[in-house]
Amino acid sequence: MTQKPDVNTVMGNFNDARFTNYSTGYAFHMTREGDDHFITVEPPPNVDRSRHPYPIQTHHLKWPVSLLTGSHHMQGYWVPQGKDRTMSLAPIMYLKEDQRWISRSAAFLEPPGRRHIFEDGSWNKVCIQCHTTDGHTRNGAEGGLDSRVTELGISCESCHGPGEQHVNWRRTEEAKGEDPIVNPVSLSHERSSQVCGACHGRSWVKDASKPSLFKPGDDLFANRYLLSEEPEVSALIDRYLAKHPLPDGVTNAARLLQTYFWSDGMARVSSAEYNGMVASPCYQRGELSCFSCHQLHQSKSDQRSPKEWADDLLGHDRMDNRTCTQCHQEPDYVSAKHTHHQSGSSGSSCLNCHQPYTSYGLMKAIRSHTVSSPSVADTLKTRRPNACNLCHLDKSLGWTSQHLADWYGRPTPALDEDQKGISAAVLDVLKGDASLRALTAWNMGWQPAVEASGSDWLTPYLALLMEDSYKAVRYIAARSLKKQAFYKDFPFDFLGEPDGRKRMLQSLTQNWMAQRKLNYQGPAKPAVLVKTNGVLDGATFERLKEQRDNRPIGLNE
Repeated sequence: MTQKPDVNTVMGNFNDARFTNYSTGYAFHMTREGDDHFITVEPPPNVDRSRHPYPIQTHHLKWPVSLLTGSHHMQGYWVPQGKDRTMSLAPIMYLKEDQRWISRSAAFLEPPGRRHIFEDGSWNKVCIQCHTTDGHTRNGAEGGLDSRVTELGISCESCHGPGEQHVNWRRTEEAKGEDPIVNPVSLSHERSSQVCGACHGRSWVKDASKPSLFKPGDDLFANRYLLSEEPEVSALIDRYLAKHPLPDGVTNAARLLQTYFWSDGMARVSSAEYNGMVASPCYQRGELSCFSCHQLHQSKSDQRSPKEWADDLLGHDRMDNRTCTQCHQEPDYVSAKHTHHQSGSSGSSCLNCHQPYTSYGLMKAIRSHTVSSPSVADTLKTRRPNACNLCHLDKSLGWTSQHLADWYGRPTPALDEDQKGISAAVLDVLKGDASLRALTAWNMGWQPAVEASGSDWLTPYLALLMEDSYKAVRYIAARSLKKQAFYKDFPFDFLGEPDGRKRMLQSLTQNWMAQRKLNYQGPAKPAVLVKTNGVLDGATFERLKEQRDNRPIGLNE
């Protein structure tokens, strides 16, 4: 997660590569000299270089890369600010899947128009806490920050605690008694999960004068609150933010909590998995822990490649319903009588129904870590998609409500006419906020959902999302479109020149409509606004689009 740069660790192309941010006009030139890597900022023509928006050292625009963060999905690059050990994050990142440079603002779901500069000190103050082992920061002698770590990256002691006594114990001729090292798996389900929750959870220090010195095996909440909307926690956050507003102007707990949680408190981002899990009945009334699903050391019996295992660190025997049947009786819970889906189908998967893809992170949807059941009432209350409509993208909330009533006796909440008859996914694309558009765009490329819903109607909706003002939404939608065989080579650049993008997407939709008029022979599909001739109900499409929720959305993943 944090490494020093060399030819083996740097993922990005530094071989005289260039990237231009069209929204700012600034260009970046990446070069390499042996093991040394550099990022040079190139302002647009006729710009006063003394007033450019990257004022670290205004007389010198070529920055040496000193640290790297990330290796699974994307990689960020840190340069020295010139004061003590203060590091600044370059406003560009390298996207592994596409092997290309992108702007920092494109890598996260955040309001358009936000201009990223070299972010001073964010590594020293924030990233160091979880992306290194035993990292801590104090003020430096030169007006900067003096950061210290035991090791860069996440090493053994991050999970097992200080290892000196363990090493000494192992070196004795006869290692007698109990090994002093902490093995998280042997702890209670609460304490073992806190080891993970120290980084994979969101919490708030109770007393800032007594910083948390948490070590594996300790009580994580001896000096911390689990971040939540409880009055005591919210009041504490409000008092702090009144004196220390966040860079984007967040000054109260309500706005801050929205960036992590849905309105009912369920986690909505990838950095709050612990918060989600501890809200599950399986944790509160049972012994569910992080290790019920995840295996941090690959077992010898696991036949997967290390790369495949490392993707999600799931145990090889916990990749399917066996995760849940460790506790729940298999005949009762995986039969069609309970699932109402054919055995072995995606609809019979415990995870797809009880941990759907309703959280966001790393430019994709991820599974919720709260074990819950599909509920149309919850969707209406929180706007969070439910499992049924994330798989059956072509169905309405009315359809889902009726099935849940017929199958499980759930009450049927009041719905308006659009909710009764129009696909919930269509409503989220056309009317939803940016977070809903991002989740729906991802699920439109999720194979089980495409198989359940068909793909012949998706093109105009994905084309609209590929024109979204949020860069991350554009990227996710384009990736989903390219998963369809016909569009796998579609030459769309989500960060390309705006007019060129617009012309390409207009052509995409027009060609789809023309082909449908010639070849469509199926019935009308009013739930997805497809008429009897196969083309789109443009009037309803535009009516719903005019109701889009354009409030700024920023998620702190």
